[in-house]
Amino acid sequence: MADKFPQTKGGLWINENKKAENHPSMTGHILISPEQLKILVTLHRGGVDPEKIKLQIGAWTRTISKGENKGSKFQYLQADAYYPSEYNHLFEEEAAPGDIEESVPAPTPKPIDSPDDDDFPF
Repeated sequence: MADKFPQTKGGLWINENKKAENHPSMTGHILISPEQLKILVTLHRGGVDPEKIKLQIGAWTRTISKGENKGSKFQYLQADAYYPSEYNHLFEEEAAPGDIEESVPAPTPKPIDSPDDDDFPF
């Protein structure tokens, strides 16, 4: 695996739709990259306890520098698909060419009957 802990980004912003005390103070998102998804699926298929499969998240307070919300604070997030070294064995071997499921081959194209050139006036 090229990067043991591939990273991704996201953010949290003030929840302007908060109408009750039990609503979240901030809302946002974090992207999950294909590399992270592959790690998470590999851990799950490898029998790892689902409560140990996680993204490790870091947050930084930043200020919006442009646009109508200029000067507003938000939380910049970075997430790593993390796993303890005890699970390294799940990622040590790359699949051999014969181990990959063969995809269904595309159907052979059928020839198109073309009209005789004599039918065209030019």
